[in-house]
Amino acid sequence: MARIRPFRAVRPPRDKAHLVASRSYVNYTEGDLNDKLDGNPFTFLHVIRPEMASSVRKTMKRNERYHLVREGYNYFRNMGMLEKDIQQAYYVYRQSSAETSYTGVIAGVAVQDYLDGKVKIHE
Repeated sequence: MARIRPFRAVRPPRDKAHLVASRSYVNYTEGDLNDKLDGNPFTFLHVIRPEMASSVRKTMKRNERYHLVREGYNYFRNMGMLEKDIQQAYYVYRQSSAETSYTGVIAGVAVQDYLDGKVKIHE
């Protein structure tokens, strides 16, 4: 059995969650993605897709991209758009569509349990 434990998540405060939250960037058309990025400076898409910023909009090397992701993450933390929880916890989430609903648990897990196949790999 996999060993799991609670952890302190970094997430948006309740009053900012609606600004930060987004679908996966692969679920947006290019036009919708551009509109979302241009219309909301606080969407987390700015952190995970820095190459899409209107000031950048280019292909970049992996290390350059990762550097910009880190800068964006730190910027969101410094602006109060992301905060680290005070207490450790297990997190329950639900994703729903018209056809189905999925419920899951987010927790810390031992790397060795992952390597040993005790943890179901996410798609």
